[in-house]
Amino acid sequence: KILINTTRSNLNINFSKDYESNNIIARVANKDQMYEIINRLKYVFDRDEIIIGPPRVINKESIKSNKLTVCSGKSPNKHNEIFMTCEPLSEQLVNDIENGIFAPQRIDIKDRNNLLVTKYGWNLYDAKKIIAFGPENVNTSILVDKTHTVQRFADIKGMCECAFKDYSCMGLLHGEQMRGIQFNVTDARVWSDPVKGGMSQFHPAVRNAMKNCMLASEPILYEPIFTIEIIIPTDHAEGVRDVIEKNSGTVIDVKVDGNLSVIIAKLRVAKSFDLEEQLYKRTNTIAHVTYISANYVTLIEFQ
Repeated sequence: KILINTTRSNLNINFSKDYESNNIIARVANKDQMYEIINRLKYVFDRDEIIIGPPRVINKESIKSNKLTVCSGKSPNKHNEIFMTCEPLSEQLVNDIENGIFAPQRIDIKDRNNLLVTKYGWNLYDAKKIIAFGPENVNTSILVDKTHTVQRFADIKGMCECAFKDYSCMGLLHGEQMRGIQFNVTDARVWSDPVKGGMSQFHPAVRNAMKNCMLASEPILYEPIFTIEIIIPTDHAEGVRDVIEKNSGTVIDVKVDGNLSVIIAKLRVAKSFDLEEQLYKRTNTIAHVTYISANYVTLIEFQ
């Protein structure tokens, strides 16, 4: 209940459970949100200390190419086979989903399809054939049914959806969530005997097809970066610039307002965890740091 109420009060905070370690994972945008969670838990449980692990940056798996190469994945018993292609989603659609402008899980399916057609340039037939969005509660990748007269596909459609949601969440190349990928099921070979089908057969088949599609479409790994605003006395502005550049950041703009300087910069999230402490050590004064927005840039291009 505590975690649910925290999520409701701040939509940028999300929780999940790691069933292997039995730990609760909190996904936050910055350190202030982490302190908010810790202080609330301390207050509710009346404890002075909450055990937390080191922060970890969540990267995203994606693709660059839209070659639409048809790839297949076979079931372990070799009796069933799924054929798929994949292509990048438009950056506008992905950004609107991440910013809550387009929320497919909160609107009527008919309204969702109309938005995809009128605003994002989708084909109405493809919009109507969407099977699922993933990862769960993130929805930045899509599975679409582009099959034509495939026998017994309706029997395995639910299993394809389940596998897609699982692997879009955990990733296939680096164990990270998928972002901005549209997977298209183009064909399927389904064995007539139900005994030789089932989740144990189609789950690996969909996984293999998705992985092969990504490998054929120039896969990449995104990392998140912050756009930050730092307000500090003008005398210490050069020290702030040194700290930003030391942490692989880029100063975008500097505005001087009397005795204060407002510095706009981009900084990797991985380098932002102790930013305030570094600024204080370098300038001997407290800087006011505001995290304006976050987006993604390419970290690795897989070969």
